[in-house]
Amino acid sequence: MTTRKRSRSVLASVRNGLRSPFLLALASTSTLLLGTTVITSVLGFVYWLVAARTFTESVVGLAAAMVASMTLLGTIAVLGFGTLLIRELPEQRGDRLGLILSALSTSAIAGVVAGALFVPAAGLLSDELAILRTGPIAPWLFSLGVGATAFVIVLDQALIGLGAPQLQLVRNTVFSVSKLAILIAAAVLMAASIDSVALLATWLVAYVVSALAVALLLRGRRDLGEAKVSVRPIRALGGEALKHHMLNVSLQSPSWAMPIIVTATVSAEANAAFYVAWTVAGFTFFVPNALTLALFALRSRSTEEPLWRSLRVTLWGSAGASLLALAGVAVLGRPLLSVFGGSYERDGYLPLVILASGVLPLILKDHYIVVKRLERGLGRPTVYAMVGGLLEVGFAAAGALIGGVVGLSIGLVLAFWIEGLVVVPALYRVRGAAVDTLPLSSVVELR
Repeated sequence: MTTRKRSRSVLASVRNGLRSPFLLALASTSTLLLGTTVITSVLGFVYWLVAARTFTESVVGLAAAMVASMTLLGTIAVLGFGTLLIRELPEQRGDRLGLILSALSTSAIAGVVAGALFVPAAGLLSDELAILRTGPIAPWLFSLGVGATAFVIVLDQALIGLGAPQLQLVRNTVFSVSKLAILIAAAVLMAASIDSVALLATWLVAYVVSALAVALLLRGRRDLGEAKVSVRPIRALGGEALKHHMLNVSLQSPSWAMPIIVTATVSAEANAAFYVAWTVAGFTFFVPNALTLALFALRSRSTEEPLWRSLRVTLWGSAGASLLALAGVAVLGRPLLSVFGGSYERDGYLPLVILASGVLPLILKDHYIVVKRLERGLGRPTVYAMVGGLLEVGFAAAGALIGGVVGLSIGLVLAFWIEGLVVVPALYRVRGAAVDTLPLSSVVELR
């Protein structure tokens, strides 16, 4: 084949790919998910900026540790229903709204219980976290916050499963704007009396406001079924939800444990700079996260295109976007951190660059997990995630004890690379493989 013919063949392939319904849907869904991440991260950045400029590093660092604890426990309390709903709602033959409400209620109750159990033990992790046990408000506020966190996590993923990613964009936008508005009002009206617990309250109130906004938008939709809570769908899908739960907790817990590790091994002041760096480093994962979640949601609905072809698009797209983001972090990292204050720039820039570099191996890890979710083979990836989580926590804690926040960052990224390289052969074997995306609901009748 001549060079001209080869070029024409490549161009034709590109044109056909751009016209692919799946790729168009992937672009649309990932753009909405990316918009969610951008809005929540940017407004979250502004939130912590206002907090850092208004309150002491001790108050900000302790509040960050509380939010991390609340999010960690809320993630655990989801009980696997979030990703299960993404997988099963597209072709659910039963009452979809009833299934969603049952999952939301179960997760929220589990979150409140988890928060209540954590409060008495908080002081064992750190003397500073013992504030959660003081007074009549803090324990209840934290417990309800954990329940609300679990609720909105499941709600967001249910909206994706319903094919309405635009609604989870609305939910997250309302949450971020509300949280920031409440913080600014508190900073203006009573800055001197605000403590870490009060900052935690801004999250809980914003969660409630954003959930109510979605409820209003969904009101009147007859295609969802009846609004009733039942234990039947929970019993029917409980086993499958448990599998997702074990995998999700293993994947997400180490990330939210990092601020707690810093607070426990170094100090709350050190956690202030680390948490901001950790948040900014998350910018590098905007596009990869949107692409992998969109891939999972869309492949749960359709198998018209070979999995390897879809995977190749999201892998290369994630890698290219991540390299650009890394360059941006290296150049803009110092100016961004300096906005928070001189100590944030001094203590946070090197950890920021190190943490941001971890996005590349995480791309490999997350694509492997998506493939296994689609294959319904969750046993092996769960073991992989558990071992990887222990590796991350162990390396991070050891690094923190040896070299503080910088040591923790190095240890964590080293664990990321080990996890990413291990799954390269498994991803390569996906070429030509067929994936069964038959929803569990076609086998298990919920009524």
